[in-house]
Amino acid sequence: MSGGSEPFHAIYLLTIFPLSGLVRPDSVLRYKRAWCCGCYEEQKNTSRPVHDLLIWSFRDVCTCLRHEQRLRSACYWCSAQQPVLSFYSKPGCCTKCGSWLGDGYNYRSEVTYQDKWNAEAIGQLLTNWDSLKPKSRRILPTRQILPTLQRSGLLATAALVVAPVIAPVFAQTIDPAADALLRDLGTYIDGANSFTVDLQIEVDELSPRGQKIQYSSRVDLAVRGNDRAYAYEVGDLRDRTLWFNGDTFTVLNRDLNHYVVVDTPNTLAEAIPFLEDAGANFVLSDFVTGSFYAGVTSNIETGDYLGIHQVGDRQCHHLAFTQSNIDWQIWIADGYEIVPCKLLTRCATKE
Repeated sequence: MSGGSEPFHAIYLLTIFPLSGLVRPDSVLRYKRAWCCGCYEEQKNTSRPVHDLLIWSFRDVCTCLRHEQRLRSACYWCSAQQPVLSFYSKPGCCTKCGSWLGDGYNYRSEVTYQDKWNAEAIGQLLTNWDSLKPKSRRILPTRQILPTLQRSGLLATAALVVAPVIAPVFAQTIDPAADALLRDLGTYIDGANSFTVDLQIEVDELSPRGQKIQYSSRVDLAVRGNDRAYAYEVGDLRDRTLWFNGDTFTVLNRDLNHYVVVDTPNTLAEAIPFLEDAGANFVLSDFVTGSFYAGVTSNIETGDYLGIHQVGDRQCHHLAFTQSNIDWQIWIADGYEIVPCKLLTRCATKE
């Protein structure tokens, strides 16, 4: 066949093969598929072949710039994650229930500057694939990519494209995917006029001997508007109920068999800080003040996205964060409803 190398070269540029000698694929690629509902819908409505874009395979890309929405990672209808390859699959359809994965297009979430920046930088990298022709097949750790590329003289102008993609990954303290999920959770909670939360909480505390002791509890939280709230917390450390009626907070402590009524400002956003200044605490206070994202991120030092993990019968995004004296993890349901399913906090004195 004449020109036999040209077809192979064209296919080569449609894969991540140009990076095969520079970085381990499992350090930059997703283990499960992600997609843009808008792109799927656009492909279907214009009679184009339904297909996944190569850029969706990259772990640091969580946004579609064309449709300005986060990529989905679970079926809108059954919440099932989609494997990269499946024996029973149809392009654009769920491998579990068969539903169209373009559904959910109208669901939009806040797209951060970092999200856009990652997508733009990696998009530019893909357009310069042809400049990446590694001289060595030796696979490198991600942190060594740039120095090696510069020494080997492989990139020329393409180096300007790769550098912005790799460097911020280690400079930033909060993973963009983790930050975006916290923002989405905050938008979902702050925008709800009323909601309920049934949350499992685990707390690790240091004993006087320095041993980590785990305590568990369950919290039922109900909020209506900005002036009604109910919380029932029961577990290893406490058994109490809290009510807020717009004028007063009532706390019933079953362990001590007593209750307290406190006059407070008439909105949750004002009453919660009022209680905290007085030395009291309201369980899951960041969920009810109307500023969830600002509250939970105010003291964060680092944040990581750990992938999709199971909590009960639900698939959840697993996030981990550190603060000066607390490490905490949260599991957020994957699907249309962005709700927390589990929270783990670890209190410790750091050297």
